[in-house]
Amino acid sequence: MHFNSISETMAVSEIPTCLKTCAFSAEYQNWTPIIGGIIITVAVALSVGYMVSRALNKRDWEAKIRMETYHLTIAVIWIMIILAVTNLTCSVSCSITHDENPFTTSTRYLNDLTGKFSSVFEELYTKARTIRIESSFSYAVSNIYYSSHAGCDNIAQVYENFAFMLSPFIASLIIQQYALILISQIAFTFLLPIGIVLRLIPGLKDSASYVIGIAFALYIVLPLTYVFAKQATEGLTITPISTDVGDCLSASDLQTILTDIGTLLPQAVFFPALSSIITIGGARAFAEIFKYDFAELRGE
Repeated sequence: MHFNSISETMAVSEIPTCLKTCAFSAEYQNWTPIIGGIIITVAVALSVGYMVSRALNKRDWEAKIRMETYHLTIAVIWIMIILAVTNLTCSVSCSITHDENPFTTSTRYLNDLTGKFSSVFEELYTKARTIRIESSFSYAVSNIYYSSHAGCDNIAQVYENFAFMLSPFIASLIIQQYALILISQIAFTFLLPIGIVLRLIPGLKDSASYVIGIAFALYIVLPLTYVFAKQATEGLTITPISTDVGDCLSASDLQTILTDIGTLLPQAVFFPALSSIITIGGARAFAEIFKYDFAELRGE
């Protein structure tokens, strides 16, 4: 896939190509009539309500309608701000990854990590199987039977336990890859427009802010946490585990196994947990920002 280069001096109005769903594409255009219809409907309803309140001389109704009109105006302003912030954050995100889609970088990192886990799992399982096969042979010398690998079954069991211990982490990494693919498809093309629609409906400001905040956190913050994890673990490699039986309890083999597991486990446990914490914190921060209604500017 070809991505056009992004200028170093990115303007707010510049639409990045590495995150295509940030652009005003067909996905957004499908929501335009809905958003426009809601704005017109709410404005007409408020106008009718204002005329009725004036006719009935209901000052409390009039005050409430004035407040809702103010909130509708703020909501429309927020829509313009959100669209600008959307393109800006996407541009910043693309610049961090050097014009490569952050979701592509993230899924590639998770795929490589899954491959490393699978490699260690396969090598451990193969080693355990080879040990069990070798330990099943016995030799006769002067009617005395002996096995050169007697007792190695227990060591093979330890290797198998190491292998199966890695299985949940492999499954978790695969799930994370599919989750990132799903998020890349729905966060800004589904959640964000829904949040904008809710922002226009009176009384749903807080709910809309949380939906918009979640959309930004999932689409911008989440993939970047994996990008940073990739950069933080750049250069970390694993050593192939010898599948040669030899001495079934080899100190060098055990050191290699523990080193590989120690290299991989933090990437499968610590970084996803940290990513979740940062994403949740980002969603809350964005939600608080988008709930702001500029009331302070009116002296309220």
